[in-house]
Amino acid sequence: MTDDLSPPPPPVPGRDAPAEADPSPEDSADPTESEGRRADGRRGAWWRRRRTLVPVAGVLGVLLGIGLAGGEGGTVAALEGELAAAEADREQVADRAVTDLAEREGELLSQLDSLEEQVAGAEAERDAAGEERHAAEQERDAAVERAEAELEEEREQVLADAQDRADEVVTDAEVQADEVVTDAQAQADELVADAQERVEDLDDREAELEARAEDLDVTEERVAATTFGNGIHVVGDDIEPGTYRNDGGSNCYWARLSGLSGSFDDLVANGLPDGPTTVEISAGDAGFESSGCSDWVRAD
Repeated sequence: MTDDLSPPPPPVPGRDAPAEADPSPEDSADPTESEGRRADGRRGAWWRRRRTLVPVAGVLGVLLGIGLAGGEGGTVAALEGELAAAEADREQVADRAVTDLAEREGELLSQLDSLEEQVAGAEAERDAAGEERHAAEQERDAAVERAEAELEEEREQVLADAQDRADEVVTDAEVQADEVVTDAQAQADELVADAQERVEDLDDREAELEARAEDLDVTEERVAATTFGNGIHVVGDDIEPGTYRNDGGSNCYWARLSGLSGSFDDLVANGLPDGPTTVEISAGDAGFESSGCSDWVRAD
C-alpha cells in the first residue's frame, strides 16, 4: 500500500467555513470592572481577565492526519461533530470553573469581611485597653503621690518625735549632770575641808614635832654638854663647867688642864681613882682629859 500524497479537497462553502472566534474575555467582561478591579474597590476574578483555553491538541492532530491521508467527506462531518461536542464540553467546563471560582471568591470575600470585622473589634479592644491602661496609669500615679505624701508626713512625724525624745534625753542628762556636778562639788568641798583639817592637824603635829625636836636638841645639847667620855674636851665648847662624876674603871686617869699644849705645865689637877670619883671642873679650866674611865655625868 502506497501513501496517497494528493492534496486535500477544497472546503465546502457554508459547511467548512471557519467558526467565528470567541469574543475576548475583555469584550465579555463586566462593564463595571476596569484594570482587574471591581466597582466596590475589590480586585475582580482573575479567570475573567484571561481567555479560557480548552485542550485542542488531539483535534488538530486528527485534522492533520485526515489531510495527509487524502481526506474523506464523511470523516470531516464526523470531525465537525466531535469539535462541536468538544466545544460544548469546553463551555460546560468553563461554566463550572466560573461557578466554582465565584463561590470561592464569595467565601474568600466573606472570610475577608469577617477578618475585617475581627480587626475592627481587635482595634476597638486595643483602644479600650489603651484607655484602661491610661486610667490605670493615672490611678497608679495618684496612688504614688498619695503614698509619697503619707511617707513624707510619717517621716516628719518620726523626725519630730525623735527630736522631742532627744530633747528630753538631753534635758534629763543635763539635770543628772547638774546633780552629779553638785554632788561632786559637795564631795570635793568635803574632801577639801577634810584635807584642810588634816593639813591643820599636820601643821599642829609638825609644830609639836618641831617643838619636841627643839626640846630634844636642847636635851641632846644638854646631855652632850653634861655627859662625855674619854678624850680631851674643851671647856665651854665641848663640855660645860660643873661637878661631874663617873663609876670608875680599870686604870682610870683624869686631869684638869689650864692649856691644851700638852706640856706638864698645863696640868692643874689629876687623879687615878680605883672606883667611882667626883671632879669639879672650873670655868677657868681650858680643858679636861679622861682616859680609861667610864662616862662622866654632871652631878649638879
